[in-house]
Amino acid sequence: MSTKPLDDSARVRLARLALSAARKIPAVIGADVGPNGLCVTGDPPRGVLPGVSVIAQADGRYEVDLCLNAKLVPLQQLGEAVATAVRSRVAGEGLDVLLGTVNVEFADVLTDAEIAAEQERAAEQERAAEQERAGERGRAGEQVRTVKQAHAAEQAAGRAAEEGRTAGELRAADEAQVVGRAERVRAVEKAAEREALAEVTRERVGAGEGVVVVVVKTAAAPSSAMSPLPTASDRASESALPGDVAARAPSMPTSPIDDEKQP
Repeated sequence: MSTKPLDDSARVRLARLALSAARKIPAVIGADVGPNGLCVTGDPPRGVLPGVSVIAQADGRYEVDLCLNAKLVPLQQLGEAVATAVRSRVAGEGLDVLLGTVNVEFADVLTDAEIAAEQERAAEQERAAEQERAGERGRAGEQVRTVKQAHAAEQAAGRAAEEGRTAGELRAADEAQVVGRAERVRAVEKAAEREALAEVTRERVGAGEGVVVVVVKTAAAPSSAMSPLPTASDRASESALPGDVAARAPSMPTSPIDDEKQP
């Protein structure tokens, strides 16, 4: 009978079916890789399947070898029971046309006390492995917390620096406003001083008692403005000014003695 070659996925499936059927027998307590460590089947997602190997036969079918650990029972009958269970399981999955010889060997036979000790040892190994995994998770979590804390500290420092720059900018703006107000006040004061100097001032000049000369001080006329030439009437008024002033001045009282001395 010809068969088509078995691809890797079907080969791994056949190995899994055989190993699963064997482990369901009550007297079977586990699987073993054999004395040379060759009783394994590669399982890419999980690594390897220990205790079972699938090998091509000359007739095109595939031989299944199982290496098991069992209780202290008659091994001949146990081996036959295992082979029957494997054939039944493979046939139920529609792969019986590919199944050739089924070989069963026992790597170790244990008493009930040895089985209990083996189970306790396996449980201890599992607890140790779980503790190691928990430690790794804890270390990973601590690293994550450290990274988060460093990131938070960096963000806080950045915010503080930004707030410091903002506060400094606000202070600088306030100082600039104060300086601007002071400059405006000084400008207003200077303008008031110039306006006061430009106002008309009156001074009393002692040109004789009862004579008041009014001097008007104003801002200088622009250089472009030309003063009018004096007219003849202006020169006449200027020449008569001393007499007019003398006429406006009050007469001094004369002494009676002086009157008598006059002839």
